[in-house]
Amino acid sequence: MIGPASIISPTLAASTRIVFCANSPLQEAAASGLEEASERRFFETQLKEYQERRDLFVGFLDRLGVTYTLPEGTYFVLMVCPRFLRS
Repeated sequence: MIGPASIISPTLAASTRIVFCANSPLQEAAASGLEEASERRFFETQLKEYQERRDLFVGFLDRLGVTYTLPEGTYFVLMVCPRFLRS
């Protein structure tokens, strides 16, 4: 955040509590979305889209000869950067 301390300090204090819970309307919306997820094949579609994006990204890494880990349970691809490793 950028601004006067008189605004930043209270905002940071409040956000410490806010990030750990969703407000009631958001919880209701999420519950509704989860109830319809199967019918709309949300998770299957999301998985397919993430795999397509991952495959495109790692395809470029392959072409560049970069070593990386292929994610098995996340969408994070970790690249090996040996010149930054200490011996």
